[in-house]
Amino acid sequence: MKRAVEYTYTFTPSSNQLDLSGIPSFSIKRLFAVLDITARSVLYAAGQEGLGYTSLAGGVLTLQASMSGATPQDALLIVYDDIDQPSVGEYVRLVQGSTAVSSSNRLPVEIDAQNIGLALDATSASAVAALGTPGNGPPALPGLATGIMGFLRLIYATIEIGTVGAAAEGATASGDPVRVAGTDGSGNIRTVRTDALGSQIVGKGLSASYNLTTGTTIKASPGRVAKISVIVAGSAAGTLNDVANYGSASSSNEVMVIQNTVGVYDVDWPCATGISIVPGTGQTVAVSYE
Repeated sequence: MKRAVEYTYTFTPSSNQLDLSGIPSFSIKRLFAVLDITARSVLYAAGQEGLGYTSLAGGVLTLQASMSGATPQDALLIVYDDIDQPSVGEYVRLVQGSTAVSSSNRLPVEIDAQNIGLALDATSASAVAALGTPGNGPPALPGLATGIMGFLRLIYATIEIGTVGAAAEGATASGDPVRVAGTDGSGNIRTVRTDALGSQIVGKGLSASYNLTTGTTIKASPGRVAKISVIVAGSAAGTLNDVANYGSASSSNEVMVIQNTVGVYDVDWPCATGISIVPGTGQTVAVSYE
């Protein structure tokens, strides 16, 4: 809005010059009038013949008006539209000791950090580094995890348990989710499937093998046994073994005894190495697995 500005100016009547470069971003289009209060005369009036200027260099005007009786010390009233820019009196003046922090009539926008806590030249990167490292392991902040970052990663991992189920049981999951089902023998984390409520889904047995009467390797890689059906009881019990070759079946990798009683047995057991069936004497069995 138009107001009498209080910026510093320099008036030189001997050369008909008025220096208004002290007005930030000075524009002649926003200068309306200049009155010499001391000499009671008009030095400039926008649009008035004889009261304009002959030249303009930056904020220095060479005026057309007569300077008769004017002196450099005259008090001038400058009417200028500063577009609601606060005047000098409306600025906050910062003083350090007895010296003004800024002489530009503006509030400095750069504030130094306190000299305690973070260093004056501390960067955001150093602040983030102080939070610790995410690490690459499951709970208890293992796998080089430290500090707040490691703790946040742990929280994220526990949330992830409900979503990593997109991979089949026994599959290697990316992103190091929570270790919920041991390893597959090579250190890879195996995942579990969950329903919409987060409850673990029992293996349904998407694949099956039938009429097994002799030692058979059902799957030579990690998997899950859902059910075993004894079709013919036979005279001796058989075994389910967590091994990739039934020829290596032993008590050290035995998962369960296959009873020599006709019936269907729920197993739902994860095998980290492989699935092998060794029927007992005279037995005939079938197995469903994933």
